Amino acid sequence: DSKVKEIIAPGSCIEICSTRIEDGVVRGLLTSGGYISLFSSLGKASIAGSRGGAVGAAASKIGSGQMFAMPVPLGTYQNLQDGLVITSGVSSTSPMITKLKKDACAEIVETRVEDGRVRGRIQSVIYGGATTE
Repeated sequence: DSKVKEIIAPGSCIEICSTRIEDGVVRGLLTSGGYISLFSSLGKASIAGSRGGAVGAAASKIGSGQMFAMPVPLGTYQNLQDGLVITSGVSSTSPMITKLKKDACAEIVETRVEDGRVRGRIQSVIYGGATTE
């Protein structure tokens, strides 16, 4: 039987390094250790009785299942503020490379959680149709 390692607050950013399916529940291995239920095709009563499955009010119904965590999708993001700092590494304390202008579009190809925030690795930036790599 699994034991609760910690309670993760709604809206928290977590990093998953692998997944597996256990009794109809998709479980994610946290980089900090321990597993979390990500999605279940079972009903609430069945999830509560499964190994380590936690049911919270924040679960979203998807089709006939429930989703307990939302992934941050990769892709193109539009910058909503002028002067967004781009750093050389995953850490927010890494040296600054440049600042993005408002409405620039960045192609995010990888994400990481650093100090409770999701940080994205940029492959290219588009300014009004012109791409920089």
